[in-house]
Amino acid sequence: MPNDAPLTLPPFANKLIQSGYITLPQLQQVLIEKRKSNRPLLDLLQAVTGRPLPPELVRQHRQDHLFNLKILHGVEIIDPETDTIDWEKIETLFKTLIPFDICRRYQIIPLSYQNSPVQSLVLAMVNPGKKESLDDLKRILRMKDLQFDRRVISLQDYNGLMEKYRIRKLGVATQTRALGEQELETLVDVTDIFEDNHGPALRRDEPDEDLNLINQSNQGPVITLVNNILVAAIENRASEIHIEPQETQLLVKFRQDGKICPGFNPISKEISGAVISRLKLGAELDITQRLKPQKGKMQRTFSGRRVDFWVHTLPTNHGEKLLIKVVDYKSDIDTLEKLILIPETRKQIEQMLERKAGLLLLTAPTGSGVSTTFYSLLTHRNQDGVNISTLEDPIERTIDGITQVEINPRQGMNYESMIDSFLNQDVDIIGIDRLEEATTVTAAVDAALKGHLIISSLPINDVSAALVRLNKSGVESSTIAQALIGLINQRLLRRVCPTCRLKHQPGPEEIKVYRLSAEKLKQHTIYRANTLNNNEIEQARERGRLCRQCNGVGYYGQVGVYEVLRITPRLQGMIGHDLDTAMMKRMAIADGFKSLLNYALELVTRGDTTFEEIERIIGDTNEEATAEIAPELMPPQIIKRVQSLETLIASAMKELQSLKQDLGLLEEPSISQEIPEIPLEEPEERAASATMVDFSYDKETIVSDHRNPIYEELTDPGEWNELKEELDMSKETVVSESFEDGSSGWEVNSSFRSLPDPWS
Repeated sequence: MPNDAPLTLPPFANKLIQSGYITLPQLQQVLIEKRKSNRPLLDLLQAVTGRPLPPELVRQHRQDHLFNLKILHGVEIIDPETDTIDWEKIETLFKTLIPFDICRRYQIIPLSYQNSPVQSLVLAMVNPGKKESLDDLKRILRMKDLQFDRRVISLQDYNGLMEKYRIRKLGVATQTRALGEQELETLVDVTDIFEDNHGPALRRDEPDEDLNLINQSNQGPVITLVNNILVAAIENRASEIHIEPQETQLLVKFRQDGKICPGFNPISKEISGAVISRLKLGAELDITQRLKPQKGKMQRTFSGRRVDFWVHTLPTNHGEKLLIKVVDYKSDIDTLEKLILIPETRKQIEQMLERKAGLLLLTAPTGSGVSTTFYSLLTHRNQDGVNISTLEDPIERTIDGITQVEINPRQGMNYESMIDSFLNQDVDIIGIDRLEEATTVTAAVDAALKGHLIISSLPINDVSAALVRLNKSGVESSTIAQALIGLINQRLLRRVCPTCRLKHQPGPEEIKVYRLSAEKLKQHTIYRANTLNNNEIEQARERGRLCRQCNGVGYYGQVGVYEVLRITPRLQGMIGHDLDTAMMKRMAIADGFKSLLNYALELVTRGDTTFEEIERIIGDTNEEATAEIAPELMPPQIIKRVQSLETLIASAMKELQSLKQDLGLLEEPSISQEIPEIPLEEPEERAASATMVDFSYDKETIVSDHRNPIYEELTDPGEWNELKEELDMSKETVVSESFEDGSSGWEVNSSFRSLPDPWS
């Protein structure tokens, strides 16, 4: 905070000054001394002022303190000065339902028993969020078919009630116990009086409504509550925090291992504005602006490591919704070996990374781990002698040895201008976090053609859609085909917990859906997740059988699933002529393309994930990919391919003979001769001929120049045999629905290796 920034005080601190009990310089002196010596606040106040705190100020602060407890814990308060305490009921509950020693251990007092709408106890608790006490209470009361409702009570009030109970038990007459200095110290804490001096100062031009909201709720408990949310997110390995305002409350959810689930107790609507304002202030956002989305960042230290929180706001009908992305720097950027578990796929990516120039594109829906892979690819090439620079908005991770530039349009630092600057800096590899604008695509393709390796991403579902998007960017298809060297599509699946996973025998439906081979299944052990519902989790915890790694979820961490499309000369020709993406994918399969589903099935056989996860994340690709991995169907497919090619070639030969006859040629024209295009008489023959004009099914060449088609006439039976031999699974083919080595992608090492989870 700047030295000249005004000190913002909550109402009670102002009352101390307005009452004449203390001056502002004296308050500042108390604060400084408190931080130096950690002496009791009452001693410091009395030492500085020379007199004790007046009773009316004690009462005022007591009300503020109870209100703070309500905010902090999100439950109603118990105030013995205003609420009726029925000692006969309390003594009965001690004897019959909840033992006194348990209550004393966890600082609990049972207040009453309710029979409607369900049987439950009302409990006053000093710390109503303490997990250990809640677990024991659930265990004790469940055996009696009881639930419980929590109330919060101050430590001073709890100690006072327990002292009264002790006196009653001793048969001593009720006495009034004076408020001691130590008890006042419990009531008055420095954070209840002063706002967080490490945070930004409140602007004086903000509306009174905001100032009142923040001050009346008191900064101390709001700051504590916000920090508790952030800490809970880190401890639960959450990648995102969702703050969602509702009509009557504020919901806090975490995204864990790709799924959104409740992460924190709902927050009262009464303080939801203060919580959101605190988060916006921490991210240096304008708290007066509620009608426009904003984004910012706050940085914290947790257990000695840096954690960044990227805050995005969105106006809604109930207030501002906040999405907070959590970037934990607890570990180094993962290597490709940790991310990509299938060696064959990893080798393909490494080969593309060694290219000197071209465009390598990552594709995936939002939240599929593209940023992690993006940084891993850059780190893989981060070696001596390689000049690497990146353009990011924002910079999420920093990498030593790489020049990273954050986009700032207000200062003229946009993607296009900065790519031009990189070209003047003799950069070898340019990392661009995403290609969204057509102008950025144009600049990236141009840089790739000028001899630079471009690594970027496109938030889209699959490689086919990515090709369509690139073709619609305004760049010529032939130019994109020359620049593109490969596309990597990915998803994230939850990793089945290696501690509690259960063996699984695939049922008939799974065998049918995934075309599993019984012979192949014998070679591997398949697992399913040991997922428990809430009741089963509680029962397992009581018996001490709850998995300590996944806590009954059945999954722990995430694992990446990849498909890699390498741009071969044949695919390059197809992309350059805007040909059908389905045909491109079939051609890619012939060149060794492995689908997401095929990759995921290999992870299942390794023991990394489950069929349920495949269905949840990539189930919509089953129909297309299933044919690729069905070993038992391959021989008929090969026969069908042979028949299809024979039909196409026969049609081409018939057209060629017709051309010869019409032109009066006595011998076969050479390939270099110009042959005019003459339409066929029959529609079916015309369609077949058009297909052959577009594609020459030669093993090495594809020609789509309609004015100069290339045909081969196979008249010798030996040549037909050679063609059929070419279609053998172990050799390269033009059109295929299986892998060029004949495997189904099912041959993998079945031994399970516990790897560090790069996605947690």
